[in-house]
Amino acid sequence: MSTESGDNKIIGNFRKLIDEVSADPNYDPANNKHKIPALEAQYTAGDAAVSAVAAARTPHKLAITDRETEFSRLRPLAVRSRNYLKASGAPAGVVKEARLCALRAVSLWLTVELGHFRGYASTSSGKVPGRGVASRKRSARR
Repeated sequence: MSTESGDNKIIGNFRKLIDEVSADPNYDPANNKHKIPALEAQYTAGDAAVSAVAAARTPHKLAITDRETEFSRLRPLAVRSRNYLKASGAPAGVVKEARLCALRAVSLWLTVELGHFRGYASTSSGKVPGRGVASRKRSARR
């Protein structure tokens, strides 16, 4: 049983198809794109593309691992900081602001890691992230 998945599985199945039609002496398609040399060229290009994607993903995955490591330290630090503020008798507003700041940082990390960029406008346009047309309309009604 094959353990391949995704693009590797598709390329493997394409290789099986080429092997099947190569073994058939009656295989003679009218379309030149379906002839064995053209299929072999497509297979070679596809296999090279899959290898290129895997090579390009490696640095990206390392960067994700680094971010996960750094952000994993954030929550315990934020909780300790908030507890310290609370125990030291800081005003309730300061404790609340520290809690909200920690929640924003954790939610930002989740947004980045999970790829949920809903509602973020382009910063090159000068718009504030999260302030789309619907948000402006809601704000105007208040």
